[in-house]
Amino acid sequence: MDGGDVSEEVGSSHRSGECEALGKAISTTLGSVIKELDSRAENVAQSQDELFLVLDRLTGGNLGFSL
Repeated sequence: MDGGDVSEEVGSSHRSGECEALGKAISTTLGSVIKELDSRAENVAQSQDELFLVLDRLTGGNLGFSL
């Protein structure tokens, strides 16, 4: 094994570590984004349910929909 082979192994190992760190950072970021979007989707669903109930009450139950 000459010096070039060792250098290539160290460089490859370093790149592998960088890729792993980048993957973890992306995973953490996407996890946070997905949690936020999920929370907002739940809030939207709750708001839509509340709106439906109010409209149903105002129209005397003649909307023709059910929950």
